[in-house]
Amino acid sequence: MTSVKEPYAISDIYFAAYLRIFKCDLIRSKKDGNRTLFLFADTPQLQDLKIKYYNKSDESKVTPLDFANSVKDLKSLCYMS
Repeated sequence: MTSVKEPYAISDIYFAAYLRIFKCDLIRSKKDGNRTLFLFADTPQLQDLKIKYYNKSDESKVTPLDFANSVKDLKSLCYMS
């Protein structure tokens, strides 16, 4: 019997934007009270990127324009009904 992994839920819009730049699969977003949760496929790549992001690894660097655009895209999801 194969088990299905639960999506990885993130409320940090900046971390979610970072994951999108590295092509992690955003499954959907959902409201949780006053905040929005971004649900990503929980993969080894996501877990590796999480470590690099929070350790401020040189490998985690992204271009400012890509990051700003990714944040804007996610903000638009926050305001959708």
